[in-house]
Amino acid sequence: VTRTVRIYKPAKNAMQSGTAGIKRWKIEFDNQQRWENNLMGWASSADPVSNILLDFANKEDAVAFAERHGWEYVLEDPKERLPKAKSYALNFAWNKRTRKSTK
Repeated sequence: VTRTVRIYKPAKNAMQSGTAGIKRWKIEFDNQQRWENNLMGWASSADPVSNILLDFANKEDAVAFAERHGWEYVLEDPKERLPKAKSYALNFAWNKRTRKSTK
């Protein structure tokens, strides 16, 4: 039985401006069968590694780790976005087309 893992680089949290933790690669195991616990309503699973998240410094280390353990992997490359150049002075621009509305 081979495991399928997902190798990805997490996206930046939209609620915070910091970039901590988004430069590292993660390995996440696929979810096996889950069911709802009748007593508490929690999601239960008989698979102990479904909740494990492995952390790597670069993509090559993560791929090598998955291959060394014989796991099939799905590699998801991140969508890199260029930051828009913004000027604080544009908030107070006289031109209505370039001024950002606060309403």
